[in-house]
Amino acid sequence: MIATAAICNVAAAILVTRIVFIVTNKSKFYAYIAGFLTAVWFYPPFGTVYMEQTALLFGLGSMWGILESSLTKRELLKRSLLIIAGGSFALAILSKQNVGLFLLLPILFVFFMTWRNTREALITILFILVGFLLPMIIFGFYLYSSNTFDLFRFYVLEIPSDLGLRRLFNIGRMIQRYSTSIYISFISLVLILMNSAIILFSKITQDARKSIFAAVISISLIITQQLSILSARNQAENYLGLIGLTIGLTFAFFQPLIILLFNWFRKLLTKDSTTISEQCVLNFYKLGVILISGAIFFIGIKVSTSRVIHDYFANAEFNDSLDIPGMEWVRWGPQNIQGQIVEAEDIEGVYQYLMDSGDQFYVFAEYAFFYGVLGKSSPPPLLWFHKGLTFNNTNRSLIDETIVDGLSSNDNKIIVLNSIGTPGTEKLLSEFPMFERVITEDYEQVSTHGIFQIYQLRNSTNGMNKPSGIIQLGECYSH
Repeated sequence: MIATAAICNVAAAILVTRIVFIVTNKSKFYAYIAGFLTAVWFYPPFGTVYMEQTALLFGLGSMWGILESSLTKRELLKRSLLIIAGGSFALAILSKQNVGLFLLLPILFVFFMTWRNTREALITILFILVGFLLPMIIFGFYLYSSNTFDLFRFYVLEIPSDLGLRRLFNIGRMIQRYSTSIYISFISLVLILMNSAIILFSKITQDARKSIFAAVISISLIITQQLSILSARNQAENYLGLIGLTIGLTFAFFQPLIILLFNWFRKLLTKDSTTISEQCVLNFYKLGVILISGAIFFIGIKVSTSRVIHDYFANAEFNDSLDIPGMEWVRWGPQNIQGQIVEAEDIEGVYQYLMDSGDQFYVFAEYAFFYGVLGKSSPPPLLWFHKGLTFNNTNRSLIDETIVDGLSSNDNKIIVLNSIGTPGTEKLLSEFPMFERVITEDYEQVSTHGIFQIYQLRNSTNGMNKPSGIIQLGECYSH
């Protein structure tokens, strides 16, 4: 996963460099600045291949395909690039629905920037549409052949759209998101103001139309970034993969305004001050661009090395190996979850109990890797519980029944609960009243390992480690 992320990160940096190079009429300086920042802000903050960054990568591929096609005179190559652009956009949507759809705005402006005449534009749209439909048809055939269309509709369309809309229009959540990422909001605001100025003073540039479109594309990239931040639960830094592209375009097209400001200020100064040349001013401007980009680069390094994007793993030190057969290569960083540390010893304690027992067990609501290391299958089919992602109110009762039926039909003897985890975990058990009642009536707590509580089926043959007094469920699993 890390190697794949590294390769994709290089691809993203190359695409951004090429996009800025084309839009800025072959400005290597701003193209390299954009690629340089992309290299540290695209995949490194998350560390592995993740959905959001993958969607952004395909979005970059779509923008690049459209721009590159506008440069070539070879018809076959032009059409092929447009098909690639359409296919990349489709893959962006399939990678991450919200990010893919948000990318539609900058991709559209890239298309309008390359618009030459109506006939050529219609042909461009046609081949982009062909490219878009190809992966969609292939994926649709897979859904049909595997009879999973209803699952796709529910988990990829219905649940995410409901959750995303509620997040986007939650004013309290919006304030909270921005208050915890002040520097991101500040940088975004400055870039929007700079691009607004580019639009207002576009007439002083050699190509006013391109300046306007470049500024609009930059603003749309910022909008894509902000919408992604608001519609997701991840840390805001996870959505800065396009910051290199935005900064490269912004500073490149803001450069003519520096000369305008210089000439305006020069009129206010004495004649002795006119010895400063425009080239000298541009050199100082580029030095400023390098310093600002360097600062943003080092912020990216800090974000990546501190693991701040991973919430619970922020500043964790992965020093200890897990003393579990088959997982000796895994490094465990003590997680600080809601003020409670999850140590490697807790994981090992749960493993040892399950190993010694040998009985069928069920893990709720996270830490499904216990099934893999112990060679057991989960009694119910759902391994991960996250309201708004893997279930919602419409299928909650069905999942509740499935859990209870799975425990009964698979002769389950042990239940492992983690009372604290990702936000909302402490309330999850109350979402499934039948399952909660089964634990209360049919199981008793026999062991505790940090955030983990182990329950044994009453009157089962395995009675190891049972305490003399039974702890009530509500005392250890708050809901």
